[in-house]
Amino acid sequence: MLHIVDFRDHDHRKVKDDPYRYWRFLISDNVRCAKSCNRLRHSQMMQAFKKYGLKIREIDLYQKQLPNGLQEQLLPRFQSIPKKDLKILMATYLLQKR
Repeated sequence: MLHIVDFRDHDHRKVKDDPYRYWRFLISDNVRCAKSCNRLRHSQMMQAFKKYGLKIREIDLYQKQLPNGLQEQLLPRFQSIPKKDLKILMATYLLQKR
């Protein structure tokens, strides 16, 4: 089974000049997609797949460098997200039932 996850702010195309545009929903609860964007990160998604008995056959990651100061801008509840997870903006998972 193929599973594609978009970890970006879904309104990122509307704010092209904002260096934080992919992560705005982790910075503020006052953005349109704050309640509809996927706040689970890649490592949490991997844990969920394993928890529910899915074998991960292949992963393709789309990543971006983090803009300076992003970590400090995050809402307190997201401050502990590892940088390696924040860099991943989209992932394609090829999964198999065990």
